[in-house]
Amino acid sequence: MPPTCCWAPLLFGVFFILTLHLQLDRGFSPAKAALLTAPISLAMFIGANVAGWMLSKITPAMTLTGAFFLQGLGLLWWSAVLDAHAGITMSFVLPGMLWAFCCGIAVVRASVACTAGVEGHMAGAVSGLNNTTLQIGAAIGVALLSTLAGKRTATELTGGANLTEASTSGHALALVGGVGLAVTGLVLAVVLWTSSRGQQETHGDAEAGTPVVVG
Repeated sequence: MPPTCCWAPLLFGVFFILTLHLQLDRGFSPAKAALLTAPISLAMFIGANVAGWMLSKITPAMTLTGAFFLQGLGLLWWSAVLDAHAGITMSFVLPGMLWAFCCGIAVVRASVACTAGVEGHMAGAVSGLNNTTLQIGAAIGVALLSTLAGKRTATELTGGANLTEASTSGHALALVGGVGLAVTGLVLAVVLWTSSRGQQETHGDAEAGTPVVVG
């Protein structure tokens, strides 16, 4: 379940951080914060549907490679422009939509990659293991990114920054931590892609070497 152990921390960890940013740094109410995350959620929904359309066109491993790469770029952009006093569209919504679109793709393709080729009697066990990995990964993602944010915020406050600046800096660092998770997912996706190509080549060679019995 390597792909799931990377997108799950990203999904839950990043959404936790962005909620804190909107309410603590920008001072929005919970209702307004939820409204501002709606475009990001919509982008994830679109990404998940695009992933379904790509099922018959691109292998899951190849798609995951691209999805994790673009997630990393999106989070890097987001961390660079995150600012409590900047315009919400450029510093929050647009980079968030890029990340979420690619995350939606990764969610679908990772599930396909984890359960592909599983025998019928093992499908339930594999699905359960995938869900367990999802829940554990979510907890790790929230803990990891919130710890990064808290430590940076404390350091900035000690250095004399005001609470809003310190908190925003902490949340930006948490997004950089998300880049690290995306890079980890990218590496695992490349390994999965390479191994799947090797298996296909081996299978093709075996079929080519099978003698044909006539009559």
